Amino acid sequence: MTFLNPFVLFGLAAAAIPILIHLLNKRNLRTIEFSTLTFLKELQKNTMRKITIRQWLLLLLRTLIIIFLVLAFSRPALQGTLGSVETRASSSLVIILDNTASMDLNNDQGKFLSQAQQQALKIVSMMKQNDDAIVLRLSDLPKPTLENPTRDRGKLVSLIQETHVRFTRHTIAEAVETAKDILHRSKNLNKEIYVITDGQITTLASKTLSPKAKEPQLEKSLKIFYTPIAQRSTDNVAIEKVVITPTIFMRGKPFSMTVVVKNFSASPIDNHMVSVTVGKERIAQKNISLGSGESTTLEFLITPQHSGFVSGFVETEDDAFKPDNKRYFSVHIPEQINVLLISSAEKYSKFISTAFSVATNSLGATPIIVTNVSPTLLSASLINSHDVIIVSGLAQLANTYSKILKDNISEGKGFMFFPSNDTINYHYTFLQEFGVSISHLSRSQSGTASTIEKFDLDFPLFKGMFENQRSNKTTLESPDVSISLAVSQSPSLQPIITLSNGNVLLWKSELLAGNMIGVAVPPTTDWSNLPLKGLFVPLLYQSTLYLASQIKQNSAESEYLVGTENNFSSTLLKNKSAVAVNDLKAFDPNSRIIPVVQQEHPKNSGSNRFFFSIGGIENPGIYTVVKNSDTVFVFPVNLPNEESDETLAADDQFIQTFLSKGIAEKSITKLPIGDTIEETILQSRYGIELWKYSLIIALLFALIEMTVAREKKEL
Repeated sequence: MTFLNPFVLFGLAAAAIPILIHLLNKRNLRTIEFSTLTFLKELQKNTMRKITIRQWLLLLLRTLIIIFLVLAFSRPALQGTLGSVETRASSSLVIILDNTASMDLNNDQGKFLSQAQQQALKIVSMMKQNDDAIVLRLSDLPKPTLENPTRDRGKLVSLIQETHVRFTRHTIAEAVETAKDILHRSKNLNKEIYVITDGQITTLASKTLSPKAKEPQLEKSLKIFYTPIAQRSTDNVAIEKVVITPTIFMRGKPFSMTVVVKNFSASPIDNHMVSVTVGKERIAQKNISLGSGESTTLEFLITPQHSGFVSGFVETEDDAFKPDNKRYFSVHIPEQINVLLISSAEKYSKFISTAFSVATNSLGATPIIVTNVSPTLLSASLINSHDVIIVSGLAQLANTYSKILKDNISEGKGFMFFPSNDTINYHYTFLQEFGVSISHLSRSQSGTASTIEKFDLDFPLFKGMFENQRSNKTTLESPDVSISLAVSQSPSLQPIITLSNGNVLLWKSELLAGNMIGVAVPPTTDWSNLPLKGLFVPLLYQSTLYLASQIKQNSAESEYLVGTENNFSSTLLKNKSAVAVNDLKAFDPNSRIIPVVQQEHPKNSGSNRFFFSIGGIENPGIYTVVKNSDTVFVFPVNLPNEESDETLAADDQFIQTFLSKGIAEKSITKLPIGDTIEETILQSRYGIELWKYSLIIALLFALIEMTVAREKKEL
């Protein structure tokens, strides 16, 4: 038995009042015999005995009435965790306040965040003199909003009232883990965690939950209370994904953009508009109709009108949740491409140099600047400062430069390979980094040359190469190939052009963020007549444009998101040159400067590459990196997709989350919204209060006392 108001128990002394009154009213009388009253002696003794019993019964009832009234005001409770000690023990509280983007929504009671703030303020108002508390906003994770718990209610109230919705995103599970660490350091006996959220299931946890606790409970006195504010999911249509299709980026040539739109609403939508804006101009729009929970994929063609960075956004019509109605994108249309041609002899470079000269003058608007260098004059700075590296007629590459080349390609640069005439099996070991190995030389027999048998028309290399791209009669002017490298087939190797003898003439391979295109014949006339064919010039030019395009920047796996640390390497900068962090400035969509931090990523090659990090990004939009007033990098930052799903978590999902964090099920309590939380919290702390029952018993005794007293008067 625990008493929530133990000092009221001193009132039990009042139970002695009826006894004192009874004793004072009882007087010792002197007996005087009257002869005329002798007939009274015949009074029956059993009548006197009844009167005495009524008097004692009234005394007992009046005493019990006072006792149970005092007990009612002392608020007795059963099944207290620490008995009566807990009513005097200090408490440490952690208030987890969800302020993610979805908390900006509202229901009949108002905005979710405002309701959460009111709930948090009520919890603070319940603090006793020696209690301390800390506020933990989800946007502030992994650090708490306050460094240390405080007893200053005013400070806690200010922090709660100053809380605003943020696009940065963390989960309730992360917050509970941080709260446990805070409470573990507390010396107070009572330890409580309060979770106030809209109940969005994607905010609850980011991974599959375990049905049982994976770790021991922190403290027996640790309790967790949770309040899901939202009662229903909100209607919402979101842009889930914007992906630039791998292609060749050139001014005046369209590229394709894929957009995924999903209807998270409980009801269908009809003729919902989706539009694309580039710069400040809306260039395209489409209408969609979706059922509840359905998604669709749209494709838009965008034709860049200028070189440089082309940025914009895809947008849907306004709905209840506006932040995910817009998703940003950015691509870079090269002003020029710097190519480093490493060739062992002049015969391995002359056809390539001539082809670039012809292509620049006749095929496109993007100039290609070629730097031709022999292996003896190669340097790390040359590799670092070019967009595309072509190795031609080089059977071996010094180990130092092989590592530098690998670093550059893996960070986003392009690489093209032509073999040497005097190839033997153990050559080209540097290709193994790309998952490419040379099995043997394939020679045509009986003087019959191999020709092109098939090619991948969907590969971006062929985009715009043919007048009728989809015609069944589309053919390539085939070279005659007498000798070619036979590369081993592997999952990392993508054939582009295949010869009639089954060997691959042109292939693609990837190394992290970079791409490689390999050719099975040298750029000479010794093995084939490829350099003399009309195919050679557009093939070389298109391959270089493809390798220089920053395709990976726009893929889903390299997306920049609000609330995360966004990293980029110097290879993504416009000129792909190594830059010190002091040379760069970053600006948010409102042209405010945000800090750029240089990251240490040591390379085995010793290559002088730089990685940069931009943290603290709180809003979606287009971000710009500038070097000496020249824009060298533009990247889109978007809202995480998890915020779009307004599906509410069920109570058992909350419980499973807390169980997975080592909290006992009996210590988990769901709090209502409103003025009744105090009673729920106290019942959870100390058990079921019995004051109501004590008051009812006192009233019953009072009714009995009135009945007995009335019978006494009638005697």
